[in-house]
Amino acid sequence: MAMGSQSFEHEQTSLIEREEVYDPEGYQRRLKRLGRSSVSGQDSDDDEDSGYNTEDEERAAIRRREDRLKTLPDHVIAYKSKVDIVICTPGRLVEHIKFTPGFCLDFVRWLVVDEADKLLGQNFQQWLDIVVPLLQTQNRMNARNHKQSNLSRVRKVILSATMTRDLDQLEGLKLHQPKLVVLEGSKTQDDIADDVRQAEHVLPQMLEEAALKVSDPNLKPLFLIDLLRSRHVLHTVNDAEGGTSNDDDTTSSGGSDSELDSSPDPDPDDDPTDWKKSATSLNSYSKVQNMPTVLIFTKSNETTLRLSRLLALLAPTFDALIGTLTSTTPYATRRDTLRSFNAGKLRILVASDLVARGIDLPSLDHVINYDMPSSIASYVHRVGRTARAGNSGKAWTLFTKPEARWFWNEIASKKVIERRKPVERVRVTEEKEEVFDGKVAAYEAALEKLGQEAGQSRHKDRKE
Repeated sequence: MAMGSQSFEHEQTSLIEREEVYDPEGYQRRLKRLGRSSVSGQDSDDDEDSGYNTEDEERAAIRRREDRLKTLPDHVIAYKSKVDIVICTPGRLVEHIKFTPGFCLDFVRWLVVDEADKLLGQNFQQWLDIVVPLLQTQNRMNARNHKQSNLSRVRKVILSATMTRDLDQLEGLKLHQPKLVVLEGSKTQDDIADDVRQAEHVLPQMLEEAALKVSDPNLKPLFLIDLLRSRHVLHTVNDAEGGTSNDDDTTSSGGSDSELDSSPDPDPDDDPTDWKKSATSLNSYSKVQNMPTVLIFTKSNETTLRLSRLLALLAPTFDALIGTLTSTTPYATRRDTLRSFNAGKLRILVASDLVARGIDLPSLDHVINYDMPSSIASYVHRVGRTARAGNSGKAWTLFTKPEARWFWNEIASKKVIERRKPVERVRVTEEKEEVFDGKVAAYEAALEKLGQEAGQSRHKDRKE
């Protein structure tokens, strides 16, 4: 693996092995290079004295340092790959191409690009411009031949749940006679062809979706707490173990904007807004193994950290079960958090879009879009963390009045996203109840506590 979790030097030693080979002619060429380097005054071991400030000069400096490695007479340094498969991030691959002696793509026969739409859209560190040309050239005869086949080029597998249809972007991959392969359950090829023509994206068949209107954006965390404490989330485990769920208590919406300001009346026999009753029902899930697993997406690192703390203050029962993931989270901490979540020690993850792609969370029950995703593709990737590999899962989205039209007309539209069931509309918070005033008071107290903690943290940082 080459992904930045270890030092660059450690990755270099894991990928490439040095060895001495007998090559008198190469040895003489090496002496000549050393002589020219010495005359030009660039043979110092100190990089800062080498005088380079471009990548070409830095690579030349690396070559000079390699030439100065001592060998037996008439021997030169040769390089041999220590691996057959490299799994890497785009930027790290470019770094090794540029700065790791002996690292090359001459023998690569298979290129697998995951999350291709994101890679093509952002082109990390000019990945396309650097990597693709190296895969087009044939520096060593028969290097790319496939055994027991007449193939002699790089086979490219381009993967994404939201594959781009921008031909200009796809052209950058230099695909040869490409074929589109759509994996979608047990549908026939004719059904798949119809889906591809009608909808740009397809969601897992076992995924159920619902949306909750947030009447006051300033009180949004209260709506999230009510959802986490409601039977919609807490009954997940019972349903999975053979219990029955009462889907009639949720109201389906076709998504028309005229319907957005009307909400169904709550069931008087099942009031999820009563925090005392909710806390009592939560006690039956106090054992970690009985608590459903939830992944909550926010719009930024700052929101993620703030929301995690607010959840702990508003619902102390959840405190020990909450983990946080952001792009600034150290790799080791991120790894430990994911391990704890997969092991069942944590049951709620609050995360930025860092984990919207490429991370598999087995048996994830719920995905909650606390903040609206930035695009339709982002929504598909977020909710795609659950209902994977034939498992069932539920996706929830909190929306405010300004976000309603876009959500129902774009996200909830079958013309854009192919789904098995329409997006349902549920209600878990009743603002007219007296208990809601108590929730608001508790929320204001939590905000005050959060402000005090932030002030203490800033004071501590200044002292340090």
